[in-house]
Amino acid sequence: MKLIYRISTPLKLALALSGIVLITLSNSSFALAIQPKAINFAKQALEKFKRGDLQGAIADYTQAIQVSPDFINAYIERGIAYHDAGDLSRAIADLDRAIQIDPNNALALYNRGEIYSDLNKLPQALADLNQALELKPGYAEAYNNRGVVYAKLGKFETALKDIGRAIALKPNYVFAYNNRALVRTALKDFEGAIADYTEAIRLAPTLAEAYLNRGKLHLATGNRQAALTDWQQAAKLFQERGDRDRYQQVQNALKQLQQATK
Repeated sequence: MKLIYRISTPLKLALALSGIVLITLSNSSFALAIQPKAINFAKQALEKFKRGDLQGAIADYTQAIQVSPDFINAYIERGIAYHDAGDLSRAIADLDRAIQIDPNNALALYNRGEIYSDLNKLPQALADLNQALELKPGYAEAYNNRGVVYAKLGKFETALKDIGRAIALKPNYVFAYNNRALVRTALKDFEGAIADYTEAIRLAPTLAEAYLNRGKLHLATGNRQAALTDWQQAAKLFQERGDRDRYQQVQNALKQLQQATK
């Protein structure tokens, strides 16, 4: 059974929309005044984004930008909305604009690096994530995502170090445990990978992908009963999530495993 799922951290929303009307640019002696009307549009957009109304969010962020053309967070967050809507070229364009306004904005660099990773433009992704980490050395998410890029490049030992740094900075970081498990699997450290999936499940008991992949490792190490238990739980969680394709994949794998154990 082919196990595929996203291993990098979801794009991170900027958090500076709580009535703040000045955005201070990094390494700059001036600030950009953001009109209160633009702030209100951005607040509305963020609420729509949280509800899954991506087109509504994009429209409101666009109005915020029309009112305040240098509203960095509006560009970042509209870029994230474009990303989630599948329009990666516009997502990159918005993050390019945010970085043009403030070249030292770690959040914009982080998000653009994530999109470059999605596009498999790995040198560009590394450059952005490296710069984000230079600007913000304690950026756990950037370490995690840079580790993912290194893993895509086949540099598993380097990936392991980066993801380990992410966990050291943020011990309850579910995605990082999940990603380290994948890297350890690639390095044939099945025991370590199982331990990481177990920690991810402890932190996020509804993470179906962790049950799915831990079950695969249990099967690879000869523990069929543990594999059966994990895959049954994964199937249940995928069904509850409404993910029919993965639910059916796991059901098919369960049938094959049950037949093999008879």
